[in-house]
Amino acid sequence: MASNAHADRLILTHGSSGSFSFKTACRLVRGPHMHVQQHLPHVLKFVWHSPGLLPRVRLFLWKIINNALPIGGTFAAKMGFLSPLCHVCNSGSEIATHALFFCQFARSFWFASPFSVRFESMPDDPTMLLFHVTSILQGFLFTSFANHLWALWKFRCKHICEGAPLIVDPILKMAEYYNRLSRITSNLTIPKPLRHIWTAQAPNLHEGFNCFVDGSFISTGSAGWAYLLLNGENLIQYELQSGESLSAFEAGLKALSLAVKTAILLELNACSFFYRLFSTSANHGWKTGSRNMSMAVL
Repeated sequence: MASNAHADRLILTHGSSGSFSFKTACRLVRGPHMHVQQHLPHVLKFVWHSPGLLPRVRLFLWKIINNALPIGGTFAAKMGFLSPLCHVCNSGSEIATHALFFCQFARSFWFASPFSVRFESMPDDPTMLLFHVTSILQGFLFTSFANHLWALWKFRCKHICEGAPLIVDPILKMAEYYNRLSRITSNLTIPKPLRHIWTAQAPNLHEGFNCFVDGSFISTGSAGWAYLLLNGENLIQYELQSGESLSAFEAGLKALSLAVKTAILLELNACSFFYRLFSTSANHGWKTGSRNMSMAVL
């Protein structure tokens, strides 16, 4: 091309300036799925900040958004299935939205659930569908919805891999069980006496469990140990038991046993449990799924 002022030049019509830019090229490559990418940060942020969402359920939602579920033609080939269609209703292509929302059994499950969301009017893309759901269900309602989704997925996998029967009532009971666990995790806070001790004396891995009963705790007039109780509403309550002559080792063993029971309820793996048990950080919360959670204050 000529280099004078009136020479011809290439104009990229997809940009406002007519010149090439990396952002314009990315938009051109994404094409019609650009609107999905715009809603992706909102959905991920909503999932991350949902109150009481269990770690496995949070990871499950992340897999749905990123199309990482073991489903479809690739899963059928690995399992030795001849047809890539839905293995429950055998009437549609097995994708995440069909298996969890549009399948005949999934529709009957959502009809029996406490939610009145009509998924037929929502798009097939998982991110867009969850974006519409987050605009309808807020707070703990979305957490309950995610628990129902997780229970449906678990029973569906058992039906395909183990031949277990698909019945709506057990799935609803399991979803309600996960709702109770979510209420527990969303109401966990560090009590003030323990928070004072936790800041004054952080636990040390080499000192065993002497941190559970220390001098500052006894000087307040409440020589005892802190433990967790579940009341009738399945919420965590903290009680301070005084008047018991317990050594630091005995108190530590009791607190450790309760910590293991709580970890089982929260479905923590071994690595997460021991990290939270022996962490020496002073800025810890009790909410599950967060890297700031610590069970050492037990």
